[in-house]
Parts: sequence; structure tokens; C-alpha cells
Amino acid sequence: MIKPQPYILRNSIQHYDWGTRGKNAFIPKLLHIKSEKNKPYAELWMGTHPKASSRMVNNGREFTLTEVIRQYPKEMLGSKTAKKFSNTLPFLFKVLSANEALSIQAHPNKRQAIILHKKDPANYPDPNQKLEIAIALDSLTALVGFMPFNQIMQTLKKYPQIHHFIGEKYLKISGESHSEFISEPHLKMLKQSAKGGQHDEKIIVKNILTALSKKSVSDEEALKQTIQKLNDRIRKKRNKTELEQHFIKLYKKYNTDVGLLILFFLNLVHLRRGEAIFTNPGVPHAYLKGNILECMSNSDNVIRAGLTPKFKDLNTLLKVLTFELGSPNILKGQKQKNHVSYKTAAKEFVIQLYNPGKSELEFNDQSGPRILLILDGKIKLVYEDKGRFVSQQFWKGDSLFLPSILSKYKITSEKSTSFALAAVP
Repeated sequence: MIKPQPYILRNSIQHYDWGTRGKNAFIPKLLHIKSEKNKPYAELWMGTHPKASSRMVNNGREFTLTEVIRQYPKEMLGSKTAKKFSNTLPFLFKVLSANEALSIQAHPNKRQAIILHKKDPANYPDPNQKLEIAIALDSLTALVGFMPFNQIMQTLKKYPQIHHFIGEKYLKISGESHSEFISEPHLKMLKQSAKGGQHDEKIIVKNILTALSKKSVSDEEALKQTIQKLNDRIRKKRNKTELEQHFIKLYKKYNTDVGLLILFFLNLVHLRRGEAIFTNPGVPHAYLKGNILECMSNSDNVIRAGLTPKFKDLNTLLKVLTFELGSPNILKGQKQKNHVSYKTAAKEFVIQLYNPGKSELEFNDQSGPRILLILDGKIKLVYEDKGRFVSQQFWKGDSLFLPSILSKYKITSEKSTSFALAAVP
């Protein structure tokens, strides 16, 4: 039996190599635990993903959150969410703490995820699409999406090593304010237009990335020499751009990785606290440094392009990429009376950030599953159980599952309190 009450979650920490370490490790500070020496603390997972389901205590026994939802789908999820998402929690909520670059990657849409999971379940562990939002808790430096077309053309001018690596079958078309590089099959089509339109630009960039990716696999020695020459050239520069500085740093770890060339085609983005990026399937991205809240479809499907020792799947990546060009949209959320809401095109999740100060918040007519994470301070949560009011206190680092049947409650907060709420729209 599930009662209309909050349930404390016990969550898994992922110790990926790029996570923060030692006294600067963000996740141990949040959870009030001692970090082990030289151990990376990369991600805290809150949800039901098969790789690391959260756990909760019910009727004196500990179960996985997955088990409890499976047994009580309507009470935990609500009838609407249970029906829409086949009795499963549709989102995965995370704290992510990056001290160095994650892999350059993209995620599949639903149709692609089903195919990939069936074909290669070891590398694509679930059949779900992966839309995600990243909200900066302090700051975030990231690579997100392909640059505007003119900037990509300037990249090929600025770094001839990349152009030469792509190969001579990519022809130069003159008569424009920039040089365009295009493979033979599309040469005639572009010559017929006075200016390449947006569709043509996407084809050009797709051909460039296709040639780059395929040659990186077929001629590893040429890739190694190209990256070495590019590194030598950039090191000699007096005034290096920020992207070039990231290249120099990453070169020390990944000196034969095609990701070192791909990063020059992506937008370098800086998020300040409270700013966010929403990433659709097919959009290349890589987080470089920072602490964020991350919420996504309940999936761990990652198609990696580079900057990683893990499995890379460039052929699949080229099929999945949408090749949308332009600067990414930085979200600031919609300010409400006592919180900021980050609602996106995702039907699986919405995030709300609360910084209420010293106050009492009333939550009435709530429905659907919610996960509450206390980021700072403490709260008192008051709810009714069989005609009597119950009050419980929770502190920084506590995460709670609020089942759909807990439809009404109050939260009293301190001056320093802040918390995040992940829910289904």
C-alpha cells in the first residue's frame, strides 16, 4: 500500500572519469558525504532507469522505485501519466558535475532509439528517445549545436589543416563572400542557385562532417598528423581564442581523437546560474565544465563522436544528426510568483526552481509524479494523513519522491532555502 506522503530516495552516484574530485567535488558537498581521495563524482541519478534505479522504503522494507511504481502505477504516477507512459516514470533527474569535457555526443529520437536498442543493446541500453535540459547551478561551459554556416566556412579558412584533411574531392566554389566546400554529387545543384539556401547549407555541412568522420576511421595516421599540425600551429599563436585554449587542453588527453577537429564546428556556450540549454535529439553537444541540474527522457542512449575513450559510433551519429545550424537558444525560464519554470517541448518533464526565502508555500490539486531535491537550507513539509497533519523536516541534499496521491501539502522554508522540483507537464 502506498500512502499519500513524501518518500526519501536513496540514489546512485556515477563515478565517470570527468567528474569533480576531492574537496571541490560538488556532489559530496551537496549530499554531506566525504569524498574519497582521487575518486570522481560525476552524476547523481534520481529516477527509475534500469542502470541505476533509485530506492525507497515502503512499509518498513526497501524497494527500487521501479518496483514500487510497477506495483502501484496509478497511486505513484497518477492515471494520466500512467496511461500515457505505460506505467513508467518518463523522466530521469540528475545532478551533473563536470571538471573536464564529456564526450561530443548526440541522442536518438524515439524511432531511432527503438532500432538501436534492438540492434545493439550493449551500447544503447533502452528504447527511449533522449530530450534533455541542462540548468546551471553555478555556471556551465559547453559546446552546443553546429555554428552558423558562415562561421563554419571561416573555420575552414582559418584552419587549413582541417580543410586538407577533408580531401580534394571537396571543391571550392568562388563568387561568394565566403568559400563553400561541397562534394561532387551536390556541385551541380549549388551552381544552379545564386546563393545556397538553408537546405543547401545543411547539405554542405553534412558532407563536410561525413568526409571528416569517414577519413578519421579509414586513415588514422592522417588524422594523427592533422591534429599534431593543428596543435603545433595553435601553440605558436600569441592570442589564442577560448576554443583554441580548450583544444590545447584536450589535446593532452585525446591527441588522436576526431573530436578535436569536430569541436571547431560547434558553438561555445557559457551559462550563468539559472540559465539553461534544451537539447533535442540529433543535436551535437558536449559539456566542458560546470555543475548543473539535468533532466531528460528516461534514457541513457548516447551516440558518441569523440573526446572519449568509450565506444564511438560515427556512422550512426551521421544518420542521427539533424545538422541544424545557428547559435543555440539560451533559456532563462519563466518567472512565477515564487519559482522559475523551465518548460520545453518535452512531454516527459518540466523543472521548477524555488528560492522562496523564509515563507510558506501551498501546493494544492497536485497530480502526477514529482521528485523534489533540496539544493540549500532545509524545509518542513506538512501533509494530511487520515485526518491528522504530519510534519517532516528535510535538509540540503535530500531528494523526495512525491506520489500523485499526495495531492495537497505545504512547504515551510528558511531564508537560505532553494529546491528543485521535477514533474510531468
